[in-house]
Amino acid sequence: MQVSIDRLTDWMEWQAGYVCGALLMPKRRVDLLAAAFSKECDLSMPVKADTVDAQALAMRLTDLFDVSREAARVRLLKLGHLTS
Repeated sequence: MQVSIDRLTDWMEWQAGYVCGALLMPKRRVDLLAAAFSKECDLSMPVKADTVDAQALAMRLTDLFDVSREAARVRLLKLGHLTS
């Protein structure tokens, strides 16, 4: 089976994005921040991604790790702290 160049490029882009997210926002630290946020706000995790609470959690990651809000949101989704 031959893989198209577009699919290979998309796969490589996804891998690069995932690795960058992991380097900039390590899982352990994100997990700790999400747990502290959950406890502070008396929330059960995961949080629905389209809520004010999800935006507040993403902003905490944005501030702590100096990343974009979208990068923080994607990392939270990938780690299971947000649901779509």
